[in-house]
Amino acid sequence: MNTFRTVLCPVELSSSGEQALRVATNLSRSFGTRLVLQHHKGSNPETDAGPFRPGASMPEKLGRLLAGLPDGLHYDLRVTDGPRCPSLLELARTLPADLIVLDPAEDPVEGSLSDAVLGQAPCPIVATSQADDAPDETPARLLVAVGTQRSLPVLDYAAELCEQEDLELHVLHVLGPTWGLITSTLHDDVKSAVRQSLGSRLGPAVAERAVIHIAEGSPADEIARTAESVDVRFTLMGTRARGRATSTGTCRQVLALSRRPVWFVPPATTRTRVRRSDPLDRRLPLPTVS
Repeated sequence: MNTFRTVLCPVELSSSGEQALRVATNLSRSFGTRLVLQHHKGSNPETDAGPFRPGASMPEKLGRLLAGLPDGLHYDLRVTDGPRCPSLLELARTLPADLIVLDPAEDPVEGSLSDAVLGQAPCPIVATSQADDAPDETPARLLVAVGTQRSLPVLDYAAELCEQEDLELHVLHVLGPTWGLITSTLHDDVKSAVRQSLGSRLGPAVAERAVIHIAEGSPADEIARTAESVDVRFTLMGTRARGRATSTGTCRQVLALSRRPVWFVPPATTRTRVRRSDPLDRRLPLPTVS
């Protein structure tokens, strides 16, 4: 089961960094977790990594940022130095963190932090959107994008979140544009098979209140469009095993298109194994037609 104990958030002294801090704060309060804030000083030999000492000096803007946190919120502040990505990853492993919330904006020297971290992260990552204007009281809806069989553990992960927090779950499977070339009868049969397979995977308790969407076209476009139309708070997606996972492909495109935070779930963090007998084999087989 998913057990959230620690949410880690790098504190960037920018407007987009404030957005990440807001999302991390709301998640920490919703799940009742410990919130750890990382302030990265850069390569400065005079900076001590570790817990921030009371009374130590800090940038004025950081002080104002922390002063604006909700009353009663318990958090730890850690100061790190050296390369930004390795410092964050090391802190995530040491804590250990169960979720990292960060601003995906580009750094002029080190590039996008989300690109660098995602392929090596020891836990899921929430990448915020600078276009996110949703109020804190936005209904807690999750959209999980399911493509191939390898993404099914992400569906299990999302289902567990919904069981724990009574969240509203929306599941999206995108059929490629070539599906429009098949007959309408076969088309309906495929959609019905997909819905049945996804529903059985969720289990009766979650499936009863889950909404399953079937779309056709570009996966990134349809994921972003569905997230917008349903007004979800987060979009959950699986990622590749290693490397700069969002530098190319659907993950990167969804992050660019989405107005809501994207919750990336690396393979190493989904403990559930894909059942070999699951009907969702690769790209969902066509039903047999006599």
